Amino acid sequence: SFRFLAPTQVTLLTERRRNRPWGMDGGGPGGNGVNRHNGQRLAGKVNLDVERGDLLTIETPGGGGWGDAESD
Repeated sequence: SFRFLAPTQVTLLTERRRNRPWGMDGGGPGGNGVNRHNGQRLAGKVNLDVERGDLLTIETPGGGGWGDAESD
C-alpha cells in the first residue's frame, strides 16, 4: 500500500483483476489481484488523481499451479 504525501496523478496498468491466472498440467488457477483507492475497488487499468493522505492498495494476483496437487 502507498500513502500519498502530496497530490499527484497515478496510472495503473495491471492484469488479472477479473480473470484468475490459469494453472498448467492439471494445476488449479491462481487468485485475482485487486486495486483499491481509499478502500474503493479500481479497474485494472486506470488514471486517477490522488490527494495528500489518500491510500492506494495494490494486491498482486497469485500464480496458477503446476500439476495435480493430489498426485504422488
